[in-house]
Amino acid sequence: MRLWPKREASRSATAPAVADVGVPAAESAAGSGRQPPFPVDQWGGTAEVVLLTRAGCHLCEMAEPVVRQVCTPRQVKVAVVDVDCDDGLRSAYTNHVPVVFVRGEIVDYWQVDAERLARAIDGHPFDRPAPL
Repeated sequence: MRLWPKREASRSATAPAVADVGVPAAESAAGSGRQPPFPVDQWGGTAEVVLLTRAGCHLCEMAEPVVRQVCTPRQVKVAVVDVDCDDGLRSAYTNHVPVVFVRGEIVDYWQVDAERLARAIDGHPFDRPAPL
């Protein structure tokens, strides 16, 4: 796992909760047909954004610069995690890499939309991708 950059302490006080990122608080991942939230504590550490990738994946190579372009000016910490590092991750996401999570919720997969990612990070409503 790689992390970049360190986030300013002041941002954490204003960062919206997961329920504020385009999903009503009453909606659950199990009832909506979406994958359950990404285990951020286990694989993403303190990162607000997690990018699941795989070695040799051309879409993953295209996704990382987009994620960096959106996250760096916002001083948001990103964890880049190899989907093949864990059987559970590989089983759940192997056919969808790259996958981008913001605060544990899927924002994009296959191709990263910079505007959608920015809206999710900033706590604005965004169009969710189709369920996996």
